[in-house]
Parts: sequence; structure tokens; C-alpha cells
Amino acid sequence: MKHITVGTTLSALLLCAACAKEPPSDKDAPAAQPAQKSGQPSFTAPKGETMSAEVLLRTRAALSYYEQLRASLAGDDLKPVADQATKLEEVTRVAAGKASGKAKDSLEEATKAAGGLKAAKDIGAARLAFGELSRHVVALVSAEKELQRGQFVFECPMAKGYKRWIQPNDRMANPYMGKKMLECGSKVGWSS
Repeated sequence: MKHITVGTTLSALLLCAACAKEPPSDKDAPAAQPAQKSGQPSFTAPKGETMSAEVLLRTRAALSYYEQLRASLAGDDLKPVADQATKLEEVTRVAAGKASGKAKDSLEEATKAAGGLKAAKDIGAARLAFGELSRHVVALVSAEKELQRGQFVFECPMAKGYKRWIQPNDRMANPYMGKKMLECGSKVGWSS
């Protein structure tokens, strides 16, 4: 007999979100429940958080596409950017449709910015558009402590436009400067 774990269910929801398919219907979605005895986290957002569990999962999927974009630009690789931005745009659009308040606003703005990024014709334009995307992603993650886990925010004083970005490790890889100045900048706090 196979046991379906919370982790398996989360993986399935993330896969759905990453593929930007319609979300499972409410009857298919796992019910929010207290943490399991095995130590697995519950599906409810922590007290004081602003996102539903579904929006939180979809936003995490969006952050994975954002990270792909950041890595491409840090590596001076424009080739995958349009496809990555298209996927990000799809996921943030779906998440925005389920969100409310400031999270909805940030997700809608991130959707627009991803649309601008996919139209970039050169690496300089892509980096400026990534800055606009980052403006909304940083605001979104800064407002949601649950999303900050495992993420770091950096700032490059030499970047044109918006100067901050997020990445899932603390080894800086600057998307605004690329290979020529990969370690330009510094780690900053979420509230600064």
C-alpha cells in the first residue's frame, strides 16, 4: 500500500503551478489541516501571513522561474529568457487571480513586468526589464515572511534601474552585471 505524504501533495501542486495549468478544483485540493505528527508543515499560512496556501504554492513556483531568469542573466545567456519569462508570466497571472490585497497587486505587476522581459531583444534591455520584475518580486517576498525562507536579497550599486534581486543561496551571482562583475553588490536585509 502506498502512502501519499504532504510532501508528495505539495510536489504535485507545485508541478501543476509550474506548468501554469488550471489549479485543481476545490474538491481535489488537500484540506488545510494541523501539522502532521511526522513533523510535516500544515497547508495553512502562518498567522499574520497574507497569502492563502494555494497562492503561496503558486508564488513559490513563480520564484523558481524568477531564479531561472536570474541565473540566465548572471550567465550572460539571453537565449532562454523569453521562454522563462513566458512561464513566469503564466504562473503569476494565475496566482494573481487567486490572491488579494497587496499580494494581488504585486503579482499583477510582476505579470506585466514578465511580459516586458520576454520582449527584450538584447541583454541590456533584458537586465532593465528584470529590474522592473525584481521590484515587484522583492516587494512581494518582503511582505510575506513564509516566502523569505531560503531566499536572500542583494543589491548592486552599479545596476541601471532597480538595483535589487532575490536568489535562493547566499553566494552572489549578479544578474545585472553578468560574468564581468558577478560578485558586484552586497546582501541586504528584507526591511532595508
